[in-house]
Amino acid sequence: MKAARKAKTKALVQGVLGSLLVIAGAVAAADSNNNVGTEVAATGAIIGGAIVLGQSFQTRAEMKVHREALVELGQSINIEIAPQVVEYENQTAELVGDAAQQYKQWIAFLKKIYDLEATPEKQL
Repeated sequence: MKAARKAKTKALVQGVLGSLLVIAGAVAAADSNNNVGTEVAATGAIIGGAIVLGQSFQTRAEMKVHREALVELGQSINIEIAPQVVEYENQTAELVGDAAQQYKQWIAFLKKIYDLEATPEKQL
């Protein structure tokens, strides 16, 4: 996740910087009044901006790879896992199914224990 966020931020910065360079180069080229130095600087800014924009696309592709890896990891976590038996103060529960199903069963078991503990033994 950290690498994906870092790549996303980097791609955004590169995209903005590249766009600004291209725009600045275009504005400078339009206002150059046939000044060779200004035209060269404008052309350099446009080329530099295009390079930075290209790097932004590469960084976005890197971000996509990180996200796909996270999705694949999430899917592999949700595979069928072995049943588990949990016990707490003479109460047991068997957790079966994939990770998400076992998690829901575990929460239900904990809620049942909480409800039993929260209910007073004597009626007031």
